[in-house]
Amino acid sequence: MMETFGKMKVFPVATATKDGTPNVIPPGIAEHIRDDTPCFVDNFMNKTLSTLRVNPNIAFFIWRPDIKGCYQVRGTAAVKRAAGNSKR
Repeated sequence: MMETFGKMKVFPVATATKDGTPNVIPPGIAEHIRDDTPCFVDNFMNKTLSTLRVNPNIAFFIWRPDIKGCYQVRGTAAVKRAAGNSKR
């Protein structure tokens, strides 16, 4: 799965508001920090940021045409501020 993660160009990342309204984004940057910790970066994810503040549950999938199957990953997100970014 981690090998496929490294080859992915787009990660559909899904969140939901507290009342269950879905939100899906394609983050511009993704990398894995550790095997159990992916990092997604998107400078324009204001809606996602506000959604994660009320409901930190997140899901994304890993899929490519050249692999068999699809991996769905679910977890709890933590919002981290970029160094020098005091706006968020």
